[in-house]
Amino acid sequence: MDYQFSNDRFYQELRRQSRLASDYGELEGLLVLSHFNADDIFTDRQHSEIYPLDGAAVVIVSRGSIALTKNTLHFELQGPASVFLEPGAKIGPWLTEFRDCDMYVIYMTPEFLKDLHLSVNVFISEEMLEISRPYIELSDHEIAQELRYLKIIRSVLSDEFNPTLNRHILSSLVSSLFYQNSVYHFKRIGSTVIERTPNRRSNYVRDFMRLVHQHHSQERSVRYYASRLCVSPKYLSVIIKESTGRTAAAWIDYFVINEAKNLLRFSGMNVQQVAYSMNFSNQSSFGKYFKHLTGMSPTDFQRSN
Repeated sequence: MDYQFSNDRFYQELRRQSRLASDYGELEGLLVLSHFNADDIFTDRQHSEIYPLDGAAVVIVSRGSIALTKNTLHFELQGPASVFLEPGAKIGPWLTEFRDCDMYVIYMTPEFLKDLHLSVNVFISEEMLEISRPYIELSDHEIAQELRYLKIIRSVLSDEFNPTLNRHILSSLVSSLFYQNSVYHFKRIGSTVIERTPNRRSNYVRDFMRLVHQHHSQERSVRYYASRLCVSPKYLSVIIKESTGRTAAAWIDYFVINEAKNLLRFSGMNVQQVAYSMNFSNQSSFGKYFKHLTGMSPTDFQRSN
């Protein structure tokens, strides 16, 4: 059956180009995995269109390089490396200037993302850290790990015995791949922060980021994180601001709001359920918090997505 993914032009273009790919697999119009190499793709092919994503994708380059534009930021992805393309990202010109490239693209529809219950906070926004390269450079060990995941995912896609079970298997595998990427990403961010943070303060910054990453869905006060680090809230706020350019409270809000948006968009929960899952005392307090930071109510956000 030939499924169509809403009006996602990125997917349409990916599927068109995938006819030239070394390998291509698809699960019921929910997920596709395309493998391109230097023999499959045209060099210096230009695409002037902008492709806004309905779903999400990850591009993994094991060798060679491609040029890519994400949200007006143009960069070269030199393998081994990977980049995450989140829902709403604008891609274009997309995948141009291939150079001796071996590349994998996994695309997930919004419906498949609901299976994952994946926290978007596994990918920290490069804008929050003023990082000009929104991708992860991978070591030989890391790319080998990524390729093992991809090999298993492709194996599952090729087995058509039970698509329903395959969907469950693939949701687990893709979640694992994304969380593995988040480990690599978070290590890089920790290193970036520490490089520009002198001496002992670097430990506080690193540990604060780790704790917020782990506990933001339940704890939103600077005081909680300060107590875990055995420093005063004022001191913690000062060193986080000086080291990252953002206050401790702003980092906490950033994680909480992204998690809330993720749940409202993909989890299937209603607003009240999301509020309780994120440890708000009631739906009203969650609504006020969300609207204060985003300018719209959780209900309006959910309806618009």
